[in-house]
Amino acid sequence: MRTLLNKEKHGSLAPAQAFLALFSLNRWKRPMALDPDAIRRLATLSRLALSDDEIAGYSESLTDILTVLDRLGGLPVGDAAPLASPLTEPPPLRDDIAEPVTNREALQAGAPATDNGFYLVPKVLP
Repeated sequence: MRTLLNKEKHGSLAPAQAFLALFSLNRWKRPMALDPDAIRRLATLSRLALSDDEIAGYSESLTDILTVLDRLGGLPVGDAAPLASPLTEPPPLRDDIAEPVTNREALQAGAPATDNGFYLVPKVLP
């Protein structure tokens, strides 16, 4: 398979940039347009029944989305630092220690039905 990306030209690409480079190849003045026939094929593969008006609307909307993505691909992000993620640090956890329940009545006060410290629930299975 012939590679579509020239590493010297494009450098290290982020996934979104690679996607845009593969589909627009940065050679076109405008990004790939999804014509109504392409939308019909996608709808058939997705087993969707779309009217001609819906097909025309999706064609225009998806082409607009690809245009925005193509513009984003042209932004100079080579020197940008990665964003901080809330998932880089594990959440603070308390020790998992079993403690006796001292206020069972207060905890069960809002329950619809209790019996001797247990929650009563309706029978689900016959």
